[in-house]
Amino acid sequence: MWHKIVNVMLVMVSICVACLLGEVLIRAFHLGVWDKAEEKDLMWGDPNFETDASGAVRFAKNASVRELAVYGDHIEYSIFYKTNNMGFVDDIDYGTGVEPSGFKKKIAFVGDSFSVGSAGYPWVTQLRHDLAASGKQIMIYNFSVPGTGVQHFARLLNSVSRELEFSDIYILGISAAFERPFWTPLTESGGLFYCKGGDCRDKRRAASIVGSRSTPEEILEQLKSVRAARHAASGPRPAGGRKGWLKSSELLHLVYHQIWLARFSSQKQGVGMEGLRQIREKFRCLGLDQWVDTVIFTDDLGPGQSKPSVIPFQLMCSALGVSSVSSCYVGDNPVKDFLGANQIGMLTIRLHRGMHQNVLLKDPAGMAKVTVNLLTDISKL
Repeated sequence: MWHKIVNVMLVMVSICVACLLGEVLIRAFHLGVWDKAEEKDLMWGDPNFETDASGAVRFAKNASVRELAVYGDHIEYSIFYKTNNMGFVDDIDYGTGVEPSGFKKKIAFVGDSFSVGSAGYPWVTQLRHDLAASGKQIMIYNFSVPGTGVQHFARLLNSVSRELEFSDIYILGISAAFERPFWTPLTESGGLFYCKGGDCRDKRRAASIVGSRSTPEEILEQLKSVRAARHAASGPRPAGGRKGWLKSSELLHLVYHQIWLARFSSQKQGVGMEGLRQIREKFRCLGLDQWVDTVIFTDDLGPGQSKPSVIPFQLMCSALGVSSVSSCYVGDNPVKDFLGANQIGMLTIRLHRGMHQNVLLKDPAGMAKVTVNLLTDISKL
């Protein structure tokens, strides 16, 4: 009994040491997916946003609104939006007879920075011009505001419907638009704040305010003090204590990145793992469970049900609604990872790195059919 306890402890220590070494190597050789050393700041001019009588967020009306993004110590982009009489980015006013009349099809585009055309030319306006040039009688209204979500969209459409008529509604935005909470803008103390739920007692700084004529040198100098204050407030350790450290792990972010890439393909994904408490906590802390279709912790299946048994692989295929012959399994330990998957006809892929990279098997039944050296190589298969 004592020998088993010692062996388990040695295995756990080995896993911790391997993860620590992997983290050190990834950081030392800059192998991470994201460069955390480069700070990114968003800046807006004043005026910028306002809340209308219906509680909907728009741009300031008839204004030239400046937006900048500073990455590290260089300005990524600096643009000015011209807003119309209703506080939207467009080169014509709405509801004044200036826009084309007699069109039966009038489309309301509503969305976030994507449909505004942030960091580039407002493409919705260009689309309307292209339609007119091709002889199509379609009017397009651009009711889009950066940083907004579906709750904003609903309020905005309700607000503008009292002033304009439209026959169709197109909602355009990234997936984050469906998760953003409702906020209203507040400009104070040199910053743009988002008041959550319209209550400015619960606010967060979203951007810094910059002058409409500030030069690049003045902007970078202003950011030095903003960043210094932010660093002083956040302290040297990542926010969130132990969970914050886990979220800053480059090793786990590599796994996260690979799942993220696959998530936007047509493939369904599942994760099966042995359910040590620490591993479960790391998995959920990083948010990986939100990016896969199903998760199976094999320790929950009972004695004899874990790998290399075929049972967890059959359960995974069943949960995903796919056949085993059209599925693949990725693992790193040939002792138990591939035998069960091979037996039901799955494509097996061995990640040849880490603590099991020198493990050799004589029985071909337990060997993976494909071997890769990097997680990112999987997407190339």
